[in-house]
Amino acid sequence: MKKMISAITILGLLAALLVSCTKSASTESATTEGASTPENNSISTTTISSGLANNSTVTSPSGTTSGTLQSGLPLSITEPADSATINGDAVTVQGTTAPGATVSVNDNVVTADSTGAFSTNVSLDAGPNAIDVIATDDNNNQGEVLLMVDAMPTTSTTLGASQGTLPLTITSPIDSATLSTSTVIVQGQTTPGATVTANSNSDVADANGNFSIDVSLENGPNAIDVIATDDSGNQGEVLLVVNNMSGS
Repeated sequence: MKKMISAITILGLLAALLVSCTKSASTESATTEGASTPENNSISTTTISSGLANNSTVTSPSGTTSGTLQSGLPLSITEPADSATINGDAVTVQGTTAPGATVSVNDNVVTADSTGAFSTNVSLDAGPNAIDVIATDDNNNQGEVLLMVDAMPTTSTTLGASQGTLPLTITSPIDSATLSTSTVIVQGQTTPGATVTANSNSDVADANGNFSIDVSLENGPNAIDVIATDDSGNQGEVLLVVNNMSGS
């Protein structure tokens, strides 16, 4: 009987040992699997981060801030200077880049010569103008420079002087005035009853020939074209240029 009890005891101890080993193996396996999860997460996070970085390098900067936007290809603008004031409605853009590179200047496209020099004329509107210069070589390397210039318009109409057969005098503002406001009141005299336009706004001269028109201004130089027309189609015209500094 004692031998049988001893045998049963030994078998019980062996069973308990076997269960303990099984639990230990399961715990170790679970620990190993748990440790691999952070490693996999780390790889996934790195991949996502790398993707965002690549996207940021190929996204071109935007806006109207002047300066060098891309420097993958040498590009230097010698004319005009950034923030220059241009007298007229066009400017010649000159510079140097890699020989044979294709250079786009706003809507114009030219090819740099064997020394890398290029030149093209660009049309300007009155006031601020952005000039975007992009040079591209055969390997698609690019250089980009953005310039901002102010254009002072000149036309066949003498600035500040009346043209045409209808009397027209501007009393305010004076030509070449510097203002600190986003609007200006254009006042003057012409033939009574004449229709007077100042840019896109208009008024009818009163019985004394007086008129008053509000005109919106952009920052920098602004052209104000005042035209008076009577019932017979006779006209008088005065072109003014004022400089608005309210946004400086």
